[in-house]
Amino acid sequence: RFSIILPAVEAENPDIPGDAQVLDAGQLGLRVLVLEDDPQARNMIVSALALNGNEVLECDSGAAALSLLEGDRKEYDLLCSDAVFPGDQLSDVLEAFERHSPEGTVLICSGYVQEQLAIRKLESGEYAFLAKPFTGGQLIARIRDIVN
Repeated sequence: RFSIILPAVEAENPDIPGDAQVLDAGQLGLRVLVLEDDPQARNMIVSALALNGNEVLECDSGAAALSLLEGDRKEYDLLCSDAVFPGDQLSDVLEAFERHSPEGTVLICSGYVQEQLAIRKLESGEYAFLAKPFTGGQLIARIRDIVN
């Protein structure tokens, strides 16, 4: 027999929207390309985006994203990308996305960013950033901030 003792936590602040409120705050209606090599993170991102009325295409590698961008004629509203993944460089994907969807927005979702192109554009405000780990609600709230 054993016991598990968990610390007490305070109730959520009603003035701060929780994930359920953010995820149920209306449809975004964006066309989004998701690049994330971690299957769990990718599934969470894709699910949160789809629940908010977005058309979501997902890739697990830079090569897959580059291939999708080359073969797709319809522009994207948003690229939601991890900064670190095996294979192709993030900068290759960012440059291809900007050529393909010049009006599109880039949101880098990562624990850290090491490529200079991304760092410069984050510092200049051309790209947005969301630090990992995050919830689906935090992702949607950040996207709402970006597109509004």
